[in-house]
Amino acid sequence: MGFILSITSFSSLSDPYTNELSLNWGHIDVSGVTSDSGSILSFDYNHYYSDISTESGPLAEAAFLSKSSSMNISFNKTKIDLKEVLIKDFNFGINYMANDEIMIIANLNFIDEEEARQHEIFSKQRVQLMMNLYTIGGGYYFDSSSLITMTYTSVTSDPNFGFFITPPLLSSIVSINGKKVISLSDQKALNLEAGISSAEFDSNEADSYINYEISADYYFTDQFSIGVGFIGTEQEQTDDIISYNVGYFFREGYSLVFDYTEAGSASSMLLTFSSRY
Repeated sequence: MGFILSITSFSSLSDPYTNELSLNWGHIDVSGVTSDSGSILSFDYNHYYSDISTESGPLAEAAFLSKSSSMNISFNKTKIDLKEVLIKDFNFGINYMANDEIMIIANLNFIDEEEARQHEIFSKQRVQLMMNLYTIGGGYYFDSSSLITMTYTSVTSDPNFGFFITPPLLSSIVSINGKKVISLSDQKALNLEAGISSAEFDSNEADSYINYEISADYYFTDQFSIGVGFIGTEQEQTDDIISYNVGYFFREGYSLVFDYTEAGSASSMLLTFSSRY
């Protein structure tokens, strides 16, 4: 079991906002035949090109319900100790609202993965895989609280596996996702999300696989929620993921969210403190 602490800085609960900034630090443990642990350090910044109202529903859903064009920049660094794994992930994305219903999605994602492996003959060697992911897509708001998106991602890779055999490399991903926020009585609300994606490889030796995910968040008030999520996959040697979360917004727009996640022999706890400005 591990935990991740995420700190985001903002300002007032009732005032509209245009920026979000998150700083994240975490620790993850992996149990099993060989136990391991690691750390996560990341930041995430969102800028909205129009004011985000906090008066139209659950505070955690304010950006979605406001339907603003936005820009996102994020960087994530993950390190696993014994396996000497180092993953660096930089992301830049834009969501452009062409009108009140149609969203255009563009995203650039650069991933650099390194790992130390023990060869049967040679000494331990570092292998590296660099990937560039280019995503384009669109979304459609059926109403003010219902969105469906479809994206296509092209993947290019630069592998360096040394004396090891290079595995089949990811070449493309097609994803369809839906989201619906349902208003109930007395500030109560329900957020439902579902998605499916198909991944293709650059080699006939590897079959394509499908991932599917579903999640739900129940808002007891516009400030307090609990949720659960599940991600399943057809990919071999990859575990399904289940997560639980509790979220609460308190005075002056600050919020605290606790997440617990399990994936096979790995688990983590995530604590997120946030605000808006």
